[in-house]
Amino acid sequence: MNSFTNWKDASAKHQSFFELNQESGVSLYVNEIENAIDSLETAVTFLSRTDNMKWKWLAIALDHCFYSFCIAALSRHPNDVLSRGPKDDVRTIAMGNDPEKRSRIVRRSHSRAYTIAWVDSSSLPHSGTKLANSENHLIGFWTALARVQDSYYWMGRCSAEALFLTEDELLAIEWMHNEVRSGLTHFRPQVASFAVEKIKAASLHTLRAIRFLAFDSKAVYYSHREEAKERIIESIKTLFDYLKV
Repeated sequence: MNSFTNWKDASAKHQSFFELNQESGVSLYVNEIENAIDSLETAVTFLSRTDNMKWKWLAIALDHCFYSFCIAALSRHPNDVLSRGPKDDVRTIAMGNDPEKRSRIVRRSHSRAYTIAWVDSSSLPHSGTKLANSENHLIGFWTALARVQDSYYWMGRCSAEALFLTEDELLAIEWMHNEVRSGLTHFRPQVASFAVEKIKAASLHTLRAIRFLAFDSKAVYYSHREEAKERIIESIKTLFDYLKV
């Protein structure tokens, strides 16, 4: 990955990544916020297509946008988005004056999705599990999704609001990630079909989750606040209006 060769000059001019990418013919500039917004705006560009293959790309773009906003919401502590191995979400912590608590992964039936529960560690047998040193690679989709739903530690310690998903919303987001996004980006030779109405419904659920993380969670920091917010608001409105028709 190349260094930001012109970033000091851009910072001095108070340029955003969006502005810099309009002007620079030398480098692509991106951070976790611009990465998420670009995927959202890219989803909008597919709406003008008249063929049904646009739903493939819209689903992929929205899935990536949602994952990117999960990462952005967790990145106030950069290490929170780096993996420490297969037991990433098994740890013991003490928050403020609370008694020490240990995390427990709550798996869903027939699903890779999970949530994180916290229990008083004094009532549990001692665990010899120690976190390995950071492996320095990004946490995956399911870990990011679990953490943005955790109101106690991952979101709570930053005074952020955790994402709450209904059963229907979670099933829709899971279907879009597994069946549409992963199914199409790792497509096996076959004949397959995806119901457009189901993609529309899943896209609406995903958009609501994106909107919450972008604004209501209070976990995402925008260095160029008004410009970034306006781009997100405009894109979400355009997509909502189109998908609800």
